[in-house]
Amino acid sequence: TNPNFFSTCGMNLCSPPQIISFTPNSNQTTNQVVIIGNNFSGVVSVKFNGVQAEYTVNSFTQIIATVPKNATTGKVSITTTIGTATSLQD
Repeated sequence: TNPNFFSTCGMNLCSPPQIISFTPNSNQTTNQVVIIGNNFSGVVSVKFNGVQAEYTVNSFTQIIATVPKNATTGKVSITTTIGTATSLQD
């Protein structure tokens, strides 16, 4: 049992984050990425191939993140107090 379950979710049922898509993809050069998904509540970390990024949670379904200068091509991961989601694509 997650010790943060009730502090994060109250009495509601919570689910781990889910990444549906992000744009632009690794084929485009930009420092801002829009991540679309679900359950972006209690976000504690956004990483690009394991490198911590600065981010803003705009809603329960959207995060805007800045790709770190030292990040390499790889997966995007989002960690919340409930769990971690990792993208299927780079």
